[in-house]
Amino acid sequence: MTYAGKKVKDARKRSGLTQRQLAEASGVSVSTIRKLEQGERSGARMETLHALAKPRSTGRF
Repeated sequence: MTYAGKKVKDARKRSGLTQRQLAEASGVSVSTIRKLEQGERSGARMETLHALAKPRSTGRF
């Protein structure tokens, strides 16, 4: 698992969200989130990481 993938997974779990819920809140596909978390993607574009962080900054993540 990559550093970004670990951070996404840790934050998602702390928030009690499923991958599907995070996908709906962020606009990032479940497939992309799953691949990041499982290390199938070596990284993500900055805009994807920002989208994943956005629900957290609005209190939904």
